[in-house]
Amino acid sequence: MPRFLRISAILIAVCFAITFHACGKDFEATRLAAQQGDANAQFELGLMYFMGKVVPQNYVEAAKWYRLAAEQGHAKAQFNLGELYDLGLGVAQNYAEASKWYRSAKDPEFFAASKAAK
Repeated sequence: MPRFLRISAILIAVCFAITFHACGKDFEATRLAAQQGDANAQFELGLMYFMGKVVPQNYVEAAKWYRLAAEQGHAKAQFNLGELYDLGLGVAQNYAEASKWYRSAKDPEFFAASKAAK
């Protein structure tokens, strides 16, 4: 992936983080909603772990929560999970897996088709 796209992705994550903190969401409430399967909360929790602002930075936890949201079709989580695979943060670097999640984020029909193939 070209460097400028990686930088763009990081800037996107920072923008989401600023938005998240501006809303003043509570970590425990977000964690509880995420544990109950709320894809948006799972994405937000992944973002918290990725940024390390509310909790200590932990890319493994970020990947875990992004994956749970991504598997429910959450496009932002799919993209961010692709970034983690692309950069090898919290997961083993895997360009094929990164590409899969990037395409999923771009094309929901691709995600549905790849999930059905499993």
